Amino acid sequence: MVRPRGTSFAVLALALGLASCSQLPADGTTTDSPIFGGTADTTDNAVMALIHQMTASTSSACSGTTIATVGASGIFLTAGHCVVANDGMGHVTTPLKVAGPADVYIIPGPDWMTSVGQFQYYGVAQVAVHPQYDGAVDSPFDVALVRYQGALPSTPVIPALAPADDKLTTGSSITVVGFGKTQTDTMNSQRREVARVIQTIATNQFVYDQTDLKGACEGDSGGPALVTTPAGLRVAGVTSFGDPDCTMVGASVRVSPAAAFIQSFIDSVPKTVSCDDCTLASVGPGNACVDASAACGPQTSVCAQFAACAGGCQTGACVTQCRQSFPAGATAYDKVVNCQCDACAGPCSSSMGCIGHMPATGSAGAPGGTGAGGSGAGGTSVVVTGVGGSVGVAGSSAGGGAGAGGAGGTTAGVTAASGGKSGCGCDLGSPSGPRSGVGALFALALVATRARRRHRR
Repeated sequence: MVRPRGTSFAVLALALGLASCSQLPADGTTTDSPIFGGTADTTDNAVMALIHQMTASTSSACSGTTIATVGASGIFLTAGHCVVANDGMGHVTTPLKVAGPADVYIIPGPDWMTSVGQFQYYGVAQVAVHPQYDGAVDSPFDVALVRYQGALPSTPVIPALAPADDKLTTGSSITVVGFGKTQTDTMNSQRREVARVIQTIATNQFVYDQTDLKGACEGDSGGPALVTTPAGLRVAGVTSFGDPDCTMVGASVRVSPAAAFIQSFIDSVPKTVSCDDCTLASVGPGNACVDASAACGPQTSVCAQFAACAGGCQTGACVTQCRQSFPAGATAYDKVVNCQCDACAGPCSSSMGCIGHMPATGSAGAPGGTGAGGSGAGGTSVVVTGVGGSVGVAGSSAGGGAGAGGAGGTTAGVTAASGGKSGCGCDLGSPSGPRSGVGALFALALVATRARRRHRR
C-alpha cells in the first residue's frame, strides 16, 4: 500500500479569534510509527506549512513553497491532495472538491505551531489544482497552487525549476524539506530537511530510497525537493506519496513539466487590488495591522469577547448593547478596522465599512464594509491590513443604518440586508450566506495540541 504524505489532525485545545469560527473539536486518536531522520531547517523560509480545514472537526497539515510573488500575492506550490476534500481517512474523494480559499491558511516560520500560537498566518485568495490531477494516490499531476495575501518585497522565494534547467537524472542529489513527523515526535511541527538521491525517474515523477530510515512522511506532502543549479536553489519536485511506514521509498512529482500550469496561474493574478485582498494582506506577517489583529486573536481577549457577543446579534440595538457591555473589546476591534481602512484607503474608498471610521448602530440592512489587502507597483507591495468594517459602521442606506460589521477578508459582494460578517468570518448580523471569501482575520485556529492520525492507501 502507498499513502499520501499529508497529515490530518484534530484540535484538543484552541483559541480561535472571534466568536467560534472554525473551531475544531477534540480528538485523541494517535498512532506511533518509526519515521525518518533529518535535521532542523532554519534557512529555507520560503518553505511554509499549509493548513486545510476540511470540516468543523478535521484539518490537514501539509508543506509547500513560495515560488514567486506578484505585488502582495505570494504564489505557493504544494500537492494537489493537500487542497482537496477527502473521506477523513486520507482517501481523496471524487469528483474532486477543491478547498475554498477561506479554508486554507499558509503558516510561516520554522515551527508552524509557534506561529499559529502567535496568530501569524497568511490568508488565501485563490486555490487551483493541476487540470490533469484526478485524485489517484500516484497521480503524476499531484500539484496545486495557492495564492496568499500579504507578501512583501522581502518575502523569501525559491523559484520553480524551469524546463530548460531541469537536468535531473538517476543519481541526482536532492534535499527534501517539510514539516512532517519525525522518528521521535509524531506531533512535529518544525521544518526539517534531509538529503536524498534520486533512485528512479520518469517524465513526471521521481522516486528516492528511504530504507536508511531517512526521508519524507506524513506532513511533508507538498514540500519541495530542492536542487542547486547555477542560478541558485530551485524547487525540482513536490512530495506526493510513499509506502505506508515511510521505510522504503518516497515519491515526488516533478515541477518542470507543470511549468505551463504554474505560469498561467501567475499570469492570472489580478492587476488591480480589491478591498478584500488589501485588507487580507494587511494582517499578514510583517504588514501594517498584524499586531492589532493578533491582539484580538485569543478567545480570552476583550476584543474576542465583544465579537462573540456581537456575533449573536440580529439587530443594531443588540450590537449597541454588546458595545456597552464590552467597551474595551469594541475599541480593540475598531482599532483593527481603522488600521485596515487607513492602510487600504484607495481600494476601500467606497467600502461602507471604512466610511468615517466611526462605529454606529442601525437596523439590519446595509452590508458592513470589507477590508482589503495590499498590492505593489513595480514589484513593491503595499503593506496593508485585514478586517473590513467595524461592527455597525456609521452611515445609512435605503435599508436602514449599517448592519453589523464588514468582512475582514470575505469575498466582495456581501449583500445588503445580510448584516455583513465580522473579521473572523462569522456573521455579526443576519446570515449572509456561506462563508466563501478569501479568508478572515481571526479564522485560523490556535492549535495548542492536536492528535495526528496516519492515513494509508
